[in-house]
Amino acid sequence: FSLECGVGEWSAPAIMIHADDDKTVPSENSIEYYLALRNVGVEASLHIFPEGGHKISLQKQPIGTELWIKIVERWLDNLYGEGR
Repeated sequence: FSLECGVGEWSAPAIMIHADDDKTVPSENSIEYYLALRNVGVEASLHIFPEGGHKISLQKQPIGTELWIKIVERWLDNLYGEGR
């Protein structure tokens, strides 16, 4: 699936958290989606951690990825809360 092919100005804002060593989904996929969103003026944010594989979640946070929750909280605050 190529998500970047279905992007339009109607697309929802998105934040992507990715690990560069993900063997299931290459980080380039997130980069392409991010660029597609930005090219049509949709709010987007992309954070790529060097390690974490395909298992960054609320319960499993590989070393170095634990900040992803704070990053998302801050992004949401800026998009919908205190920052607007």
